[in-house]
Amino acid sequence: MQIPPRTAARLTAPAAAGPRRALWLGAAVTALALTACGERDPDAALPPAAPANPYAEAEEQHFTCGDLEVSARFIEGRARLVADSQTIDLIRVEAASGERFEAAGDPLTVFWSQNGQAALTISGEAYPECERVSGD
Repeated sequence: MQIPPRTAARLTAPAAAGPRRALWLGAAVTALALTACGERDPDAALPPAAPANPYAEAEEQHFTCGDLEVSARFIEGRARLVADSQTIDLIRVEAASGERFEAAGDPLTVFWSQNGQAALTISGEAYPECERVSGD
């Protein structure tokens, strides 16, 4: 069997042909990337900026849990509580009734509420029953 001349030439070409091809390919990719990073059309609309604090727009509700005062804001399946100068972010979890929120990664921090009543446990420490005092 005889190898066609073009194939034979490729098989016997210096090994440097591969690195040159890789170098050329790298330069082409870089040129395309730089072209894609060109200036933005100044007339194009910018996407709306996300609020720095999504809870800022949510209505604040206040509870007293024994001697502890708690403020709570709820938005899209999440809650942010401020209790004793501590901010706690929670996510909604399934509950038999009412709404139950747990701190991500800490199932011992829970806030449950229904009809103006609430229960609060922080890091396993249960507080007296909470009552809503304002913020309908």
